[in-house]
Amino acid sequence: MAKNLKDYRRKEIRCLMIEDFETGELKKITKQEDIEKALLQYTDNEITKIYNPTQEQIKKINDLIERKVEEEKIYSKIEGIDMLINVIPMLTDIEIDLDKEEDIALINEIIEDPNDVFNEVVLELNKIIMNINLNWIEGLKILNKLPDEIVNALAENSKSDEING
Repeated sequence: MAKNLKDYRRKEIRCLMIEDFETGELKKITKQEDIEKALLQYTDNEITKIYNPTQEQIKKINDLIERKVEEEKIYSKIEGIDMLINVIPMLTDIEIDLDKEEDIALINEIIEDPNDVFNEVVLELNKIIMNINLNWIEGLKILNKLPDEIVNALAENSKSDEING
């Protein structure tokens, strides 16, 4: 049986974290048809959306990872306010306004004492970052196996893309 090409499209919503106010239950929903039902069933206050990263977002996360590697602080998960600031607004529907002192104070408070929903959101984001990190490492392994001439040509193309880009 042949696979349908449509099955390979990136799904915008990766999962929902739902805090059911009636039962007090915390649910993680990942199946697309269940996500669509839950979006109709629950209120926005009960739902936290976690999105699959776009190619542009993956590039931004890769840039963050590269920066941390250069600083000799390899991040394979969300640690501290730096990664939260960059990844949470990018991949969730959680709003963070870094121009407001109130939001910065609140972020610090939440990091120190998060609720169950926030913990689950961070765990899911860690999975996304770990996957991006593993793909980045695999790319480096492939580059290390290539002849120097090809690696140098790729580096030159990358530099010209950055200059022209």
